[in-house]
Amino acid sequence: MPGSRIGHHVPIVWTETDVAAQLPSVHDPPDPNKTWRESASLHDTTTHDQPENLMRIGIFGGAFDPVHNGHLLLAEQCRERCELDVVWFVPTRVPPHKPNTLSPGRVRVEMLELATAGIPEFLVKRIELDRDDVSWTVDTLRSIRKSNPDDELFLLIGGDTLNDLRTWREPEAIADLATIVAVNRSGIVESEADAVDASLLDRVRHVTMPGVALSATAIRDRVRAGRSIRFLVPRAVEQLIRERKLYAVQETPS
Repeated sequence: MPGSRIGHHVPIVWTETDVAAQLPSVHDPPDPNKTWRESASLHDTTTHDQPENLMRIGIFGGAFDPVHNGHLLLAEQCRERCELDVVWFVPTRVPPHKPNTLSPGRVRVEMLELATAGIPEFLVKRIELDRDDVSWTVDTLRSIRKSNPDDELFLLIGGDTLNDLRTWREPEAIADLATIVAVNRSGIVESEADAVDASLLDRVRHVTMPGVALSATAIRDRVRAGRSIRFLVPRAVEQLIRERKLYAVQETPS
């Protein structure tokens, strides 16, 4: 969800104070072979007791129109690096500040369920689709916090989306509700960090993923042009797109 929505499509690539205190500084070079907890142990020798039933939940939002392999790689990198118990895929209903040309929510949910089938750590949530209003990130996080008061929330976003963080609705509240995890394909975080208000900078954590030049827009364009999308999306998603003739017609703003 770009801008004030949760997440963003990956290639241009979706908080607790105790966790933030344990994590290494954003300015420290991350060790790709260590999880955050392992890296944090080098900086903090204090014992932090946590409830046994505590869940670390990654919130990954976006249009997912369609979901593609870049989305799945981003989610898996964050799951491993941040030691998340689960990643919730949250498809948006009404994107703010953009024409609503999205495929029906039920279709995008079906694609997500096909893409995540057999992966118990990946769950599809209809939180925003079940609301009638605009999909504001802060509202979604508040809803999740209300139903999961004891869990740790991690908001997964693309590194480029971080540039727009200050323009989101209630960015300070977002940072209070969830640890912001910015995923950067190049591993260079300074350019994004420079665009973030100083008050938020120390609450943003970075994860690096391999460079994957994928975007949902490019995939839709390939479908309309009759080109292959094999290996760009999960096989089951590819088959559904072909069978339903999704994206075969030029999209127009509604």
